[in-house]
Amino acid sequence: MGFMDLTVQVINISPKATKEDLRTLFSYCGTVHEIKLEWDSDGTQMAWVTFQQPYAFQMALLLNNAILIDRRVRILPLEMREIPICSSQSEDLRNQRTGRESYPSASPFSRLLQTEVETIAKAKDLMLDTGRILTLQTGSAIARAEKMAGEIGSNIVNSEGFSKGAVWLSGVLDKASKSLAEFGNNTKRP
Repeated sequence: MGFMDLTVQVINISPKATKEDLRTLFSYCGTVHEIKLEWDSDGTQMAWVTFQQPYAFQMALLLNNAILIDRRVRILPLEMREIPICSSQSEDLRNQRTGRESYPSASPFSRLLQTEVETIAKAKDLMLDTGRILTLQTGSAIARAEKMAGEIGSNIVNSEGFSKGAVWLSGVLDKASKSLAEFGNNTKRP
């Protein structure tokens, strides 16, 4: 896998965001090799973030629609550009001098990768929906269990057997305390 294969494009970046903010966001994915941050024509910023490991690149794609500062950012493989990226002649000359090629255009691989990313996004949404459903079901089950425990406690306290048992225990404790009082009085006499 080549160097450029591990680059993601980040668009709709807040004007308040810095390279350090991007580095912090993507540092959880893996090692960030390079960040290139530029202003877009609509007043937002766009960036290209290159990773050193393939898994970091894949993890970064999962951050699509994450909130950075005050905006949801779009994170796409480099080949899946949503907005045109124009390069100036001076940039082309700079790339020729440094031996770097311009960012590659869309290819069959990028279309396949786009399908993979869409599938992952759908699976992620399905997992989130399933998680929400499980959370609701769990909360409902806990509420039912609490209600049943309360009813069981009320039934025990209000039952005739409990009342008789409480009266019996009260009588036993009363007799025991009287017996101890008499015993204490008898032991004090010489």
